[in-house]
Amino acid sequence: MPPNVSLGAIKTIQLLYPEQKIQVVKLHEGENLPNIKDTNAIIISGGEFGVYDAFGPNKKPEYNWVREQEVPFIETAIKADLPILGICFGHQLLGHMYGGEVKYRPDLSEIGCFTIALTTNGQKSSFFNKVSNQFIAWLYHNDHIITLPNGAVVLANSERTQFQALKLSDKVFGVQFHPEMWGEVSAFFYTRTRSYLEKLGYNIDELTDDTANISTKDIFMIIKNFFNLIED
Repeated sequence: MPPNVSLGAIKTIQLLYPEQKIQVVKLHEGENLPNIKDTNAIIISGGEFGVYDAFGPNKKPEYNWVREQEVPFIETAIKADLPILGICFGHQLLGHMYGGEVKYRPDLSEIGCFTIALTTNGQKSSFFNKVSNQFIAWLYHNDHIITLPNGAVVLANSERTQFQALKLSDKVFGVQFHPEMWGEVSAFFYTRTRSYLEKLGYNIDELTDDTANISTKDIFMIIKNFFNLIED
């Protein structure tokens, strides 16, 4: 997983599935990926860099692990028909792998809590089973998938982001929003990045207070729906 392995992801999944064995792999610190045969699902978390930092003419050597280790592992998992969920950077990485284009678009940045709206396809998708047609989720991103990946189905959007959720294949999904981030962990993240946010003009207290509006029931249901894809 990318460097910013979400504390929220670990806490939320452990809360919902205390019996699940969750292995966090920090490739940027040199940790090894598990054997694909010992893996029953993959969550690709957010990161403090962009897809373009690992690919393209301006790629940076410190992110070679994305291209050389993470992507081949994901490709193997796709061939093995494992459930895969990409969140934020993970969403963008999957979009890139399926032929979409990712760009830095600070004019469309979403930092804070925003309304996510399901498309007609999203309302019919098992990935959003028992999820409200509109719900509030936490976001923190400047990068966007700007062209639809090959074969992708748009499941949700927002005012600023046309591809908030994508179905890339039967068991591969990407979401730009964070279904694993709820009030407590979102507030913690604001504290961690206070200096950066204040330079951009954000009011940390207002951002923190707004996390109370996160549709916790809906975002937890999304994670449950993803785990329902795992075959015993």
